[in-house]
Amino acid sequence: SDEGARVLWYRDDLGECLMAQLRLAHRVSGVVQTVGATTGDIATYTVPANTSVTFQAYASGKDSSTNAVGNATVGAAKRAGGGAALVGAVVGALSVTDAALVGASVTVVVSGNLIVLRATGVALITIDWFGEILVWVN
Repeated sequence: SDEGARVLWYRDDLGECLMAQLRLAHRVSGVVQTVGATTGDIATYTVPANTSVTFQAYASGKDSSTNAVGNATVGAAKRAGGGAALVGAVVGALSVTDAALVGASVTVVVSGNLIVLRATGVALITIDWFGEILVWVN
């Protein structure tokens, strides 16, 4: 959903328009369940054509005993011409995990035009995941 949108106009001293930027803040969320050491996509966001985006992604998972795992990630991506691509590497990834869920993880990848928040489970354990991606578009 759109959290808000605004157009920024940059003008020279004579009032001529030099550039306009449309800034949008988006939020997508989702759930997935991993059974064993499988992967599942929690949420995806389509990077608009000819833009650069900054994103924050958060995810939490729990098993039936309420053992938990949490993750926060920050990054940037761009889409110019072809598919989307990360700008540099995803940074700021922070994960915390109860001992019973060591090995469970969350990653952010770019595939095609999508930013994907992806969970990986642990052998013999079912984990229910929730997460969201917050995106600022330039």
